[in-house]
Amino acid sequence: MSKLYDAANEVQSFCQQQGWRACIIGGLAVIRWGEHRTTEDVDFSLLCDLGDEDSRIQPLLQKYSSRIRAKQ
Repeated sequence: MSKLYDAANEVQSFCQQQGWRACIIGGLAVIRWGEHRTTEDVDFSLLCDLGDEDSRIQPLLQKYSSRIRAKQ
């Protein structure tokens, strides 16, 4: 589980360095509030203006690899 916490901390720190507002959601958030749940990933919600998603997506993809292949 510590790998998940380390990953969550890394992404959260990256978002803070960018000046972005983000929060952890999903399994880790549920665990934090006392209900045990098995999870294998970290989910985030990232705030951005409608239509301005690329300003967040591009820096994230430069720093982290995607699990989904880009369409050619």
